[in-house]
Amino acid sequence: MERVFVTGATGFVGGGVLAALADGSREVRALARTRTGGETVSAAGATPFIGDLFEPDVLAAGMEGCDGVFHVAGVNQMCCLLY
Repeated sequence: MERVFVTGATGFVGGGVLAALADGSREVRALARTRTGGETVSAAGATPFIGDLFEPDVLAAGMEGCDGVFHVAGVNQMCCLLY
């Protein structure tokens, strides 16, 4: 079975990508920044990896053995306001 990893899976675009990928024909893993985001990822049928783009160990663990990566994480104005 194909295995893929998705960044940005709890966002608007990434959520759509996640929904399309988690159709049961592949194993989907996804990066989630928070536990709540991880619950969203799980509910969509994917395995969450809690962390962010600045945590190489989390990214490496999530991508290990994957056939492809969908990098759809991005920074928007709301993210900038939080930092």
